[in-house]
Amino acid sequence: SPVLAVASRLGALAVAGAIAAQTPIAISGSDTMVTLNRELTTRYARLVPSARFVVFGKGSETGIRALLAGETEIAAASRRMTPAETADFEERHGVKPKEIVVALDGIAI
Repeated sequence: SPVLAVASRLGALAVAGAIAAQTPIAISGSDTMVTLNRELTTRYARLVPSARFVVFGKGSETGIRALLAGETEIAAASRRMTPAETADFEERHGVKPKEIVVALDGIAI
């Protein structure tokens, strides 16, 4: 299944503003992605030293709920947003969320 980072243009503007103000950018969601997100944010911060991040796990559902509520800039999810979640986001924020596949999750036996 796809492992996603979900944000919006609104989120992109918030991230740019947060970097300029040196305010931490929140990434919330999938426990599966916590290690990956910490590594990605560490590498990004090397390129943009003013960038600050906080990475939270607690599950895809938590990340998506936080994104809908405007409590995080980026939701890390191990699934796509449902049509209802996408519509809810558009209604609340006036823009469509942007899903970006950053990895594929799988199990081998």
